[in-house]
Amino acid sequence: MRAGVTHRKEQEVHSNFLTAEEIRKFGRDLRILLATNGTLPRILGILANDDIFTQIIDRDICVATPEMRSPERPFNGRTLHRKVLLKGRSSGKLFVVAESLISIDLVPPKLIDNLIEMDRPIGESILANGIEIFKENPKLWMSTLPDWLKLDERQDLAQEAIARRYRMTIRGQPAIVVTEYFPLGTFTKSITTATIGADGEDGNAEIDMSISDCSCEDAIQQQMADC
Repeated sequence: MRAGVTHRKEQEVHSNFLTAEEIRKFGRDLRILLATNGTLPRILGILANDDIFTQIIDRDICVATPEMRSPERPFNGRTLHRKVLLKGRSSGKLFVVAESLISIDLVPPKLIDNLIEMDRPIGESILANGIEIFKENPKLWMSTLPDWLKLDERQDLAQEAIARRYRMTIRGQPAIVVTEYFPLGTFTKSITTATIGADGEDGNAEIDMSISDCSCEDAIQQQMADC
């Protein structure tokens, strides 16, 4: 990709960060998923009333950190690039598209081995290995699903998505970057549907992005580290 095109995409991402007011216009379930600092598949499973599993699309070890649609370069050197889908086992729904950049030189080898050999979500692998991390506050923006997801094979899935990106630091150094895409087409749209732009000027319309009608407040509070 040409440097000018990359820089332009980086500017587009940063100009479209969602404000707290815009996020409040989404339905309860999506706001919970965007706000959680816990293990996403567990909370998603409660909200969707479904068993969530991880489908690995690609795992690739790169000599240098791959380009991102962001000016941030969290680390350099050998990187594990992981692309996954979070899907419902019963419903077959695609709930989340995610990709992670993991520094091989900064992350403990046992975690790297787990992420290469197993299909476990990255958050659960971190917990299972007892690794202490600090997760930075996420950034949210309106986006489209990544190019590597073959949308021509998913005719029922719209391209629009809400993106969430956060960094994880280990021993004070950024070591992992996770970007998650929540496809708008997966969530139930009702009441009034609106398109939120970078300026947030969309009147008083609201978007109901609930994925489940069941009330799971107690279970959610037990699973969430922060909401």
